[in-house]
Amino acid sequence: MSTWVATTGFLGGLVVLAVTGRGVLGTAVAPRRRPSRLVFTTVQVLLRISRQINRAVPSRRIHRLVIRMIGPVAVLFPPLIWGSGTVVGTALLAASVGAAPPDIRAVEYALGQLDDPKWAGHGVPLAVYGCLILIFIGLATRITALASAYQRRERFVWALASEARSCLDAEDVIVAHMRGGTPDSLDRMMSTWQLWIADLRFSHTSYPELLTLPSSPDLSWLDATLVLMDVAALIDALAPGTEPPPTRPLLAAGCAFVQEMARELEVSAVRTTLSLHGREERSFWTSIARLTDAGIHAERDYRTARSTFQRWRSRYAPYTAALSDLMCVQDGLPVGELMPEVPFEALVNTLDSSAEKMSQAFSPL
Repeated sequence: MSTWVATTGFLGGLVVLAVTGRGVLGTAVAPRRRPSRLVFTTVQVLLRISRQINRAVPSRRIHRLVIRMIGPVAVLFPPLIWGSGTVVGTALLAASVGAAPPDIRAVEYALGQLDDPKWAGHGVPLAVYGCLILIFIGLATRITALASAYQRRERFVWALASEARSCLDAEDVIVAHMRGGTPDSLDRMMSTWQLWIADLRFSHTSYPELLTLPSSPDLSWLDATLVLMDVAALIDALAPGTEPPPTRPLLAAGCAFVQEMARELEVSAVRTTLSLHGREERSFWTSIARLTDAGIHAERDYRTARSTFQRWRSRYAPYTAALSDLMCVQDGLPVGELMPEVPFEALVNTLDSSAEKMSQAFSPL
């Protein structure tokens, strides 16, 4: 082997081992807030492949099967790459210093599978298997953390699914937590949601494989995020002075979370001034009427409240819709549509009043 080839192989082996070691230490052994780029790339590629499959084969059975498969693949694929990188990098180093054959047999040497007395007794296979065991331990630790984060996410989603199935149920959730015009129940709800959003942001940034794991059949975790963000935005738009303290921190954390996920997965979202994602059939006047009847004191007029709500919603709804499209999340029906229809409510929701008439009707507030 020439000096130039040996030097190139030595440097190449060092680079491969350095990149592999950084990925293993930063993702599996000592994870921080953000894992290696390989994890996000794997999740992004698998989600895009699953979306293409679901569009080509419009079958719910195939859709569920694909969703169930990409989760385990996303978890296991990076460790396989790290293990392969460890073997290849070690083989390059051993071949460059003359401790292994300068051909494909160097991989067999690194794995201790080369039956040739000439290339034995260097202890390299022992080091390789030690690294592979370390990768396996890191994988087991990561799977345990993933399972814990997944249970925390889905426990909240399943609880919320009994009250809401889409963002059109946001007003119903607020009404259900108002007791005699006092915001005590609402305060506790917003505090719980703030902790859930914070945990969701940390866990899905640290473990992006969670994005590929299936959610509740009645309410996906993205729809749950949209519901609670709409609840917080409605409260902040209508009663900023008496809103629960966690309302705005929840909105800020939720907006940052969905925007971070869209940026990491390279999902394009069109941010508009008016966001109707999922609320095309619900007028804002209807929302205000329901909340004021429930006991929330309106502190803003119609135009200001609607502008505040849309200003918040344009920061999270387009990104949530884009992520849902990437993950092929099915839109759920509102809880009201799962029950017998109420004629008066159906009539109110179909009102088409002009902004001036709404402002005049809202003027006593």
